[in-house]
Amino acid sequence: MKFEDVVLLLGYLASVLVFATFFMRSRVRLREVGIASNVVFIVYAVVGHIIPVLVLHVCCRSTVGACGSSVRRVRDSMPR
Repeated sequence: MKFEDVVLLLGYLASVLVFATFFMRSRVRLREVGIASNVVFIVYAVVGHIIPVLVLHVCCRSTVGACGSSVRRVRDSMPR
């Protein structure tokens, strides 16, 4: 597998994760998959040297990181 193929697969994986968020019924699961897609987009941008995508998703990641405690509170308050 060529390097370009790996970069392409990372982009498709991140896109599939974003698409999957549209079908989430749980807010916690939505957040988890959304954060995963964001991390994969960051890796994709770093590996592919795609600066605009990197800047966008690093900014999104820092915003989500600031809200991470609210995700833990929602998860902890859910009945088991």
